[in-house]
Amino acid sequence: MPELWGVFEGLKLAHSRGYRKVELRIDSSSVVSSISSDQGGSVVDRTLHHNIQRLID
Repeated sequence: MPELWGVFEGLKLAHSRGYRKVELRIDSSSVVSSISSDQGGSVVDRTLHHNIQRLID
């Protein structure tokens, strides 16, 4: 899912620049659902989800 990649890359960039608190605005309900849950998706989506969770925790 390209939107999930966008979230990951944006958070990774913010993190690399020292930002630890960011506000993430997304208009894709599927991305919001993916980030908010641990369910479903392909292996790639689950890996991205895991990496996003590491950046926002």
